[in-house]
Amino acid sequence: MSIFNDNEIGYVTFKRTYARRFDPSNVDSQVEEWHDCMYRLIRGCREIGTDFTREEEIEFRELLSTQKCIMAGRFLFQLGTCNIATNGMLTLQNCAGCVVDNINTFAWSMSMLLLGVGVGFNIQREYTDKLPVVHRAFAKRKDTNDADFIVPDNREGWVSLLSEVIRTHFSEDPDMNRDFTYSTILLRSKGAVIKGFGGTGKLH
Repeated sequence: MSIFNDNEIGYVTFKRTYARRFDPSNVDSQVEEWHDCMYRLIRGCREIGTDFTREEEIEFRELLSTQKCIMAGRFLFQLGTCNIATNGMLTLQNCAGCVVDNINTFAWSMSMLLLGVGVGFNIQREYTDKLPVVHRAFAKRKDTNDADFIVPDNREGWVSLLSEVIRTHFSEDPDMNRDFTYSTILLRSKGAVIKGFGGTGKLH
């Protein structure tokens, strides 16, 4: 805690938001101190191809250890973890933008947001006029095995659910002119650990 000096708010913020569990699968695992995070960041830089010279790495370590420089928050949280290998460099991206001219835009935006990327959007009429007409407007949760869609227990599962809901709402197929049902029976229990992005399950 010494590098935070008397900045107790800074220390609490670091421990709450950026420090990773040593055991990602254990909700009670201890979390990093600043020096642990610092070495994870340096390792993460190597893993994404940062070509530090020996001298540069020593200087970088010194700057981090004295907090004369610091990385963006999403770098503090993501670098050196499996998230980069699993989700790519998008997890380190701050912002993205899209034009809302087709229904696939909504699922794409949700996927970006769930990776922590802020999404700006253009909803000028020249674009939104290209969207199809909504033909139905109901989706109901039905936690049984015979629901139309069973949500997988991951980020991609929620994006897929949104895609299915939107697709059925805009469909002109008369056979789909009924309530769309989805089930959450596969979701982890409330309080269960979320390995990739931290935190715990909220449903059930």
